[in-house]
Amino acid sequence: MVIRFLLVCTLVLNLVACASTPRYVTLPAPGAIPAKAEISVGDRVSITKTDGALVEFKVTKIMPEGLHGEYGLIAYDEMHSLEVKQQSTKGVWIVVGVAAAVLLGVLIYNAAKAAAYGSLLSGGT
Repeated sequence: MVIRFLLVCTLVLNLVACASTPRYVTLPAPGAIPAKAEISVGDRVSITKTDGALVEFKVTKIMPEGLHGEYGLIAYDEMHSLEVKQQSTKGVWIVVGVAAAVLLGVLIYNAAKAAAYGSLLSGGT
């Protein structure tokens, strides 16, 4: 029972870790929009501009000419590199919720099994 519990905990931690790993995005050609799977509104990004300046912000709009955030529009042709620092957390909470439901189900199943086993040991039916 302990081994099963530790296995489930390990799987939950792996799911959460994989869901929160930063993503590195290949910059599109100038004027192209990045794939929606790569960057989303609400993501926190770190951009190194072609002049060497580092800018970090939350994406509020994805536009054909660049990304819009609290510093205004940063054009794709001004970007040297782009890293997604923090994804919007909607997907992470779904993973955590599913993992918690599975863990709760395993715990309830084991508790019922232990209660039935204890009832048998005490002479009850």
